[in-house]
Amino acid sequence: RLGAPLMTPLIASGLALVQGTLRLMRQPLRSVGYGFMLAVGIGMLAGLCAPVHELTSELAARGSPNLLDLGIAFFSGVAAAYALARPGLSAALPGVAIAAALVPPLATVGISLAFGETANALGAALLFATNIIVIVLGAAFAFHACGVHGSMENGRSVLWSRRATLLLVVVAAGLA
Repeated sequence: RLGAPLMTPLIASGLALVQGTLRLMRQPLRSVGYGFMLAVGIGMLAGLCAPVHELTSELAARGSPNLLDLGIAFFSGVAAAYALARPGLSAALPGVAIAAALVPPLATVGISLAFGETANALGAALLFATNIIVIVLGAAFAFHACGVHGSMENGRSVLWSRRATLLLVVVAAGLA
């Protein structure tokens, strides 16, 4: 459930990209950072309290991200933004999908650090970062497809938005 509160900031980040609103982007990024630190801290505490200090196959799998993980996160972002952009649709299911894309890597980072498995922790952190990027891109894609657009009055905002979106696409492609 720690990942579900991160849904709103991630979807807000996608909306900020589409609207070109830098101010709207700052608070969600701060919230994601705090959520990351809290979830990793809880994962470390759980790892320190665990009776066994070996990585399970599930923990090891989170330390080795693949393209399937990327696709799941992207479509989770699309579904969550679409559900929020269309009145009458519930955002609960996409929220669960986003939580599933975020909580396991965060818990793996904390538990791996507690076990001294730095390489696995770094792989899981990479998975988390990749998921964040593609969820935001998926949300931006869905909002754009639903007709949400920014004001064309401020060319600087549009330029910022385009550059940020391009950067996220390039980073996501590089991580893929």
